[in-house]
Amino acid sequence: MGYLYSQYLADQETADTLGFVENYMHTPYTVAAKVCNGIGPSWFPQHLRELVSKLNPSLVVVAQNHDLGYYYGTGSASDFKRKNDAFRINGRRVAEAKYGWYDPRRYWVEFQAWKFAAECEKFGWKAYAAAINERKAAQEGKQEQADV
Repeated sequence: MGYLYSQYLADQETADTLGFVENYMHTPYTVAAKVCNGIGPSWFPQHLRELVSKLNPSLVVVAQNHDLGYYYGTGSASDFKRKNDAFRINGRRVAEAKYGWYDPRRYWVEFQAWKFAAECEKFGWKAYAAAINERKAAQEGKQEQADV
């Protein structure tokens, strides 16, 4: 089904309202539609990403922003860490905005954000590098078209 424009606009508003760190939600929609794939790396089967996203709906906007952060990454270890830390921080912001301190779901969402960020930190370098390479290839393709 893909990343709908209406959802992209809603995600932009959420990221702005909650003051996301490393906010990439103002990327052109054409890029976001290509890059954002829900929760999970692109090498996960689509049905698995859809399942993880469905089980963690509050964190989908965080994952979309994280995907864009990887895409626009610099390739440095510190940038990689910043993107993964942003997942945890933004996940906590979503949890706190959506659920009161008395609601156990708040702490579940915060835990899931922490867990996903830790998994990205441990296993995500390959996805980070692939996203950067994808961006560079897209930019080179545009440059070649402009040179013609």
